[in-house]
Amino acid sequence: MNGFMDALNALDVDRMSAYFADDITGFVPLAQADRVEGREAMTRIFRNFVARTKPTTPRLNIIPKTWKSWFPATSAWSRSMSARNHPM
Repeated sequence: MNGFMDALNALDVDRMSAYFADDITGFVPLAQADRVEGREAMTRIFRNFVARTKPTTPRLNIIPKTWKSWFPATSAWSRSMSARNHPM
């Protein structure tokens, strides 16, 4: 997480992209209405963001305060948490 955030704050698309899985799926509604699938599609969204942002803001200062990961219902973690009746 720290490496990706450093790349994002530096507006370094190539470093950000290195953190994306080949089969990444994302929803970035401010960039486009539809879900994107694949590293190339997600990288394109960030590349457009950097192209718009960098001319006026050479570096960001985003500091995450809360981090939540979503695990698909088919994952072992998800099944074990569901079995304990924990909200997801």
